[in-house]
Amino acid sequence: PTAEPPDPTMTPYPTPRAAQNLVVRPADPAAPVLPTPTTPPQLSTMTVFVFVDRNRNGVADPGEGIENVAVRVIDEKGTPLRWLRTNADGRALFLQVPTSRPVRVSVPYFGYNAVAEDPNQPLYIAVNAALELPDALP
Repeated sequence: PTAEPPDPTMTPYPTPRAAQNLVVRPADPAAPVLPTPTTPPQLSTMTVFVFVDRNRNGVADPGEGIENVAVRVIDEKGTPLRWLRTNADGRALFLQVPTSRPVRVSVPYFGYNAVAEDPNQPLYIAVNAALELPDALP
């Protein structure tokens, strides 16, 4: 048995080409290469409380927090930035939220969706407790 001939090797240009006139400039090794300066976004920590306002006083009292509720932070273009679930106190602590522009806070389970103008201030989301009726009417 005879060996098969090798496949022909393709070259980019089968025929020789004339040299192109490329201008080559030597780089100055002493000149530093500096990146284009950009302003870093200002970031802060944002706290969101989700609670059942059982006594209807508008304050998140101890024991009123709702645990394990999904909370999302979205930028003005609709791009999700962060999402968390609330802890046992009903708190979600978002780190590194941009403060240079407003962000939207969403709690899909309760249908809450609003703009947080100042992410540095805590946001309290109260869920009204169901109306408790007396056992009997007088």
